[in-house]
Amino acid sequence: MRVRFGDLAPPERQALEALDQRAREAYAAFQRNPSDVHSLRVAFERVHPGLSVERLGEGLIVRARSRELCPLAERVAKLSPGFTVQNHRPRLDWTEALARARLRGGPELGAASVRAGFTRGHLLELVVSVPGGKGDDAERELAERLVWDLAGERCADDWIGAVEVEAAPRGGPLRVLRERPDDAARLSLRELSAALDAAISGVEAGLPEGPLHAAGDGEWNLFELDPETADDYAQKDDLVMAVTRVPELLKCFLEASPVSSLRFSRHERFFFLKYESNGQPESRLAEREALERAIDRYLIAGRAGRVVGGGLGLRYSYVDVALNKLDRGLALICEAAREEGLPRRSWIECFDSDYANEWLEVWPGAAVPPGQARSV
Repeated sequence: MRVRFGDLAPPERQALEALDQRAREAYAAFQRNPSDVHSLRVAFERVHPGLSVERLGEGLIVRARSRELCPLAERVAKLSPGFTVQNHRPRLDWTEALARARLRGGPELGAASVRAGFTRGHLLELVVSVPGGKGDDAERELAERLVWDLAGERCADDWIGAVEVEAAPRGGPLRVLRERPDDAARLSLRELSAALDAAISGVEAGLPEGPLHAAGDGEWNLFELDPETADDYAQKDDLVMAVTRVPELLKCFLEASPVSSLRFSRHERFFFLKYESNGQPESRLAEREALERAIDRYLIAGRAGRVVGGGLGLRYSYVDVALNKLDRGLALICEAAREEGLPRRSWIECFDSDYANEWLEVWPGAAVPPGQARSV
């Protein structure tokens, strides 16, 4: 479902208009009776089943149940008639987060410790040691929910790839400092929020200070892949060969790990142009390189972004871009692609998990890209 980008078809526009009306009605019902939590939840389930709602002070949290619906939650929040509506649960302090964990039942997590380290794509992986625990799925779910409360939902979605649990002997946590990521410092959970902030600040400090359109060409990496054949291919599922300036971003995306552009740039969001491409590999490569040069010229001239990669697939070819001006950059890519004569089956999609349901047709009225749907 598209909310943010694209040349929406009449049924899509009508569905979104109907959704907006249901959201206004839900807000009006909340204003009439703000203490009726059950009716509030029912009203927002009618807005869209992929949304949930909670009270937050005098306002609300209207959040997506899955990340690809985040643009929808943002759209609904903007329809608020005047009170504050957030789209993610905020960070809780240790006392409040632990109290919520105890209400959920299960093992006592107050004495739990945690090890954390960065994995592929600047994602953090956490292992929570539970004194007297079992290390089972129920404990993992409880630990994950506590971690999300301590980190804040937005931060956790963007930066945490996995939370695992392990049983530990009963007793207080032992803090051991190590320098290697796989022997990361063992901390008490009450220290987690500050440790996450420090780790994220370290990654951000290593990112380029300026946008890529103002930088040089950078270093490029080559990848070769062996995709399975199919009738059609969603996203980059047919990719055979790729070159990129942001290898960790590409690896993360291809492995279906959570992707957030924040982990790779201070200024840009990353997209890819996908188009149907026929012929011998040599001619397809020459065609793509010419397209890359054209798009790069448009983006640099418009100070809107830069080409950062490309690839050849079994059926499609790809050009990856980093955009610091989203709407302007997308328009320039479409302009360059049409001028280069790309086929009707050409689209722009986003690397970010939040925008997994969004796309933009190069040619208005073109078919839906594989793996996507127009329905709301």
